[in-house]
Amino acid sequence: AEDAPVTIVAYSDYTCPYCADAAETIHQVLAARKSSARFMFKNYPRRDQPLARLASEYVTAAFVLEPEKAWAYHDAVVAGQMRLLKEGEGFLRAEALSLGFNLQKLGSEAKGRKVKSIIDEDIAEAMEIGVPGTPFHMVNNLSVRGGLPLPAFLEAVDTALAATKGKK
Repeated sequence: AEDAPVTIVAYSDYTCPYCADAAETIHQVLAARKSSARFMFKNYPRRDQPLARLASEYVTAAFVLEPEKAWAYHDAVVAGQMRLLKEGEGFLRAEALSLGFNLQKLGSEAKGRKVKSIIDEDIAEAMEIGVPGTPFHMVNNLSVRGGLPLPAFLEAVDTALAATKGKK
């Protein structure tokens, strides 16, 4: 929900196995707290893994070109992490094609200035707030380092929600 009182911001990497686990937990949190929480993804690709940046470029390009289909692409890339690591760009292109993206436009946008700027801004923001690694989440003003089990993540959301009610 756009107007949800709790915002979960994930600083994440498409090649990080802990990030993939955390993404599944986030799906469960959002299902359990439909009207209370919303989600934002921020790119924080590993510098030592070129496929991390490439995946961020492709998924960010999807959001620039066709935001209505981009979350499905994001989810497919997260779920297909092992294929991404084995197949690289071929996997990214195959998943995009299966979702109906124009591969020529997507590839061009992925290498464009706008996508580079979005990713670089995400990285700069993560560094500015001291994100130590991935996955890292902000639940309103609460920082959540690493992947948490579902009950603990729900507790963080509920704590943030209670804090918003206390301010009114």
